[in-house]
Amino acid sequence: MKKDFDKWNVLKKKINELNSKKHHPKEIWWSVWGLNIGFEEDGKGELFERPVLIIKVLSKNTCVVLPLTSSEEENKNRIDIGLIKGIRSKVILSQIKVIDTRRLTDLICILETDLFTKVKEAVKNMF
Repeated sequence: MKKDFDKWNVLKKKINELNSKKHHPKEIWWSVWGLNIGFEEDGKGELFERPVLIIKVLSKNTCVVLPLTSSEEENKNRIDIGLIKGIRSKVILSQIKVIDTRRLTDLICILETDLFTKVKEAVKNMF
C-alpha cells in the first residue's frame, strides 16, 4: 500500500502550532498518530488518528502511550482492555511510544483501575 506522506506532513505542520493538552494516566484519547515507516502502527482516516492509552505523564508536553487496536488477532503483545465505546479493544505493547500532547485531540474515556494495573504490569514485564 502506498502511503501519502505529503498529506501527513501538511497536517503535522498544523498540529505543531497547537497548544499542549492537559492529560492523566488511564485516559484514552484520540491521537493524531500519523503515517509511519514499515510495521509501525499508522493512524487512520483523514486525520491519521488512532486511540491511545496514556501510561505515564512525563511533563505537561509529553506522555508515554500505547496505541489501541480492534484487531481480533491473538498476540502476546496485545492486552485485552474490554469494550471501549462499544468496540472490543486491545493495547499494543510493542508499539509503546512517547508523544507530544499536541497530538491528543479528544478524550474518549478513562480506563478502569484494575485494567490499567494489568496493562502497567504487562509493560513492566516486557523488560
